[in-house]
Formats: sequence, structure tokens, C-alpha cells
Amino acid sequence: MLRNLSELRRYVIEARDGEIGRCHDFLFDDRHWTVRYMVADTRKWLPGRKVLISPISLESPDWRGKRFPVKLTREQVKESPPLEQDQPVSRQYEGRFFDYYNWPYYWIGPYPWGTHVEPLELYAEKLKQGARDEAMAQHESHLRSIKEVDGYHIQAIDGEIGHVEDFLADD
Repeated sequence: MLRNLSELRRYVIEARDGEIGRCHDFLFDDRHWTVRYMVADTRKWLPGRKVLISPISLESPDWRGKRFPVKLTREQVKESPPLEQDQPVSRQYEGRFFDYYNWPYYWIGPYPWGTHVEPLELYAEKLKQGARDEAMAQHESHLRSIKEVDGYHIQAIDGEIGHVEDFLADD
């Protein structure tokens, strides 16, 4: 089912051992048009900090209760690489992030999730360190915030056709 991402902002994000915050934003890949991260605002729990949550770690959402359970503990989230406020997410940061969780890099391979079409398929795969190092050097990040592009004008070859109002994601 298609969901408006603007409606999902403010959903509660729940780790295996308790609440970690609320959904604040989403980062999408502007080449593959794939949501790469949910940005969690942890201000009540970790004041002044926002963290990334990969779709790899999302469980089935509770749509009625407006909650996103994740396959992480509060300690894992707390110890994850800190996200620089108001800075682009670099490929180097993504490498540290994926290394911390011991996940293969999504940017290695021909599909939206590297060697797989779905993020959960990537969860179980392990890659060799040499391939990971090579991939870090060759690829740039193509991440954009949905909040950032909200309102952008859409231009066709024969004139403007509208503006970005929201994003849809297939759950």
C-alpha cells in the first residue's frame, strides 16, 4: 500500500527495549528514488541528537497506533555514529554507520539495495572487506531530505508542471 511520507513524520519509533523518539524526516536516494533512512528525533531521550534508522532495521509498522518498531536496542542506537546536524550525510558516514551495524553496503551492486531489490534481503548478506573498501572510494552519496525538496518546482521540457507536495512510499 502507498503511504504519504508526510503522514509518517511524528510516528513513534520503538526499539526492542523502549521508545527512542519520533520520525522527523526521511532521506531518499535521488538516483534510485528509494528511501534510505528515517531520521529519528531523540530529543526526549538523547537531547539535541538525531539518528538515522535504516529500512533494514524496520519491522512492520503499527499504522493505527502510529508506531515504527525497529530491530535495534536503545543501546545500539545510543552508541551509533553521531549524525552531524545540518550537514549532508557523506558516504564516509554511511560506511561507519553500516560498519557499526555490520550490514553490507547498499551502494554495491546494480539494484536499489546493492545486490538485492529489497532492504531486508540485504540484512542477511555479508560482503568481503576488500569489496567494501573499493566501493567506499568509488561512490558518492545521493541522499536528499524530503523536507528539503518539498515545494521544489517540477519543470518539463515545455514548461513548469507543478511542484513537489509530498512523497509516496510503498510499505
